[in-house]
Amino acid sequence: MASGYSFIFDGIASDAFGLSIAYLNDFDWKQASGGSNSLTTDQLTRSAAAILLNVEQSPVLKFNIDIVSENKLDMQELITIKNWLFGSKEYKKLQIVSDGFAGTYFNCFLMPENDFMFATGFHGISCSVECDSPYVMEFSKKKVYTYTGESSTQRFFNVTADLQEIKPKITFKMNGAGNFSITNQSYNNLLFAWDSLLDEETITCDCMTGIITSSTQLRRFFNFNKTFLKLKNGVNTLLFTGNISELTFEYQNRKRIGGGIY
Repeated sequence: MASGYSFIFDGIASDAFGLSIAYLNDFDWKQASGGSNSLTTDQLTRSAAAILLNVEQSPVLKFNIDIVSENKLDMQELITIKNWLFGSKEYKKLQIVSDGFAGTYFNCFLMPENDFMFATGFHGISCSVECDSPYVMEFSKKKVYTYTGESSTQRFFNVTADLQEIKPKITFKMNGAGNFSITNQSYNNLLFAWDSLLDEETITCDCMTGIITSSTQLRRFFNFNKTFLKLKNGVNTLLFTGNISELTFEYQNRKRIGGGIY
């Protein structure tokens, strides 16, 4: 059996049940690699080259794990564990306590397969892990920008494995009444702009969901140019214009990590 690792599922540590993730004697050294894409192509008559029409980030990451206990589990303990692991109607976070998975989680469903029943009794469960994407998620990160004056050029390095742009949650606080904008000079000068805001007003704009809130409780949709900020893969050069006292980006990266134990 391969060495086991503690894990956290839906905020509950496996140590509470004396469980760990391990692979028993049928351990397969080939594990799902993660981060797969599928291509849609076409081909012209008499042409040897394929024409790329679309890149889809699929299929989702799937792999198998064994959840085992060194001590015998009675029937009630086994039922309690199954209710914890398999009783969900939505994706849950699975964290593997290992250096290779530090700071990341699988957003997934666990699907039961087999119970492990030895001579001494029940000792665990085998199950499959089915994620919501081909990637592992990093926990949310925050990037704080500070500057003095009316404008500043800053950089943001987008290192996510996701082929789509990062759409951050942006929070900024005005230092005096007026306007504020961010121009992504690396993305065709994409302009994220606000006007006629109040002194010390704090705006939070989630560029992924489109939800906007203001510390004044005023509706600020009509003070916004309706263009949400996007951060392309690689280096983004950002021009901040306007007098603010605080500015924070909150975002999540995706990583190409497979389903094996690292």
